[in-house]
Amino acid sequence: MGRAAASAPAQPFYLLERARPVSAHFGAADNIAATALTIAHRRAPRGLIGGYQLKVDARHGVKSLDPASEGYFLDAAAGETPLLAMCWALIHLVHLQLERYPLTIYHFDAAALARCNAVIADPDCAADVIERMAACLLAAVCRPKAVACVKGRFFDRAHEKLTQLAKFATNELVPVDMRDVSALLAAEVRSDD
Repeated sequence: MGRAAASAPAQPFYLLERARPVSAHFGAADNIAATALTIAHRRAPRGLIGGYQLKVDARHGVKSLDPASEGYFLDAAAGETPLLAMCWALIHLVHLQLERYPLTIYHFDAAALARCNAVIADPDCAADVIERMAACLLAAVCRPKAVACVKGRFFDRAHEKLTQLAKFATNELVPVDMRDVSALLAAEVRSDD
């Protein structure tokens, strides 16, 4: 799949902006050592609010970039699929052209962590369209590893941000139907075959 999902002509509107040159911070792409995503979601009266914070680790004495990116969405039609926020984050990781670096995914939600590890171990176990999208995106990144995020500054920062987004109307929340996104990705993958 590679960058197909991020470069398809029928990109969702929220990916049309130019990818921020994260590698420019490091001087060269070779100075990037690894990436890490902290992922969380929360049910709110308006729908499912989710998001990510991306950290990019460096080599050769360059300071890590934290946060390198962050993004939040509101899916009013979302069901009880725990991997929505991870899919949102992975789409952005590919869009930023960071999929070739080892990735650690920190999950707040135990159900999301369990399903993520299951899909990493066996992509064929994906139970619905969102999990199939997750399997496709996880296959595109380098050595994904999922772990629990239970405390610390990332946990506190993400928890505070989701609480704020759930309470107040803000333009930081991108309205999206992740099932539509999964259909676009599936169509792109089929056209690549």
